[in-house]
Amino acid sequence: MNADRNVSNNAKNRQIVLNLYEKGIFDIKDAINQVADRLNISKHTVYLYIRQFKSGDFQGQDK
Repeated sequence: MNADRNVSNNAKNRQIVLNLYEKGIFDIKDAINQVADRLNISKHTVYLYIRQFKSGDFQGQDK
């Protein structure tokens, strides 16, 4: 996914957050802040993505 220039950064970030969420990374203290810093997005965006995954409103792939 990282090499595909046709996929937006937003979609890449959503997919990364989803993968980390599925692996339980966000159960670790301060993981949300660390991921947000690495992806250059706000922690609020990470929380938004997680809420969307939980509600089934995930739009990770741009087609």
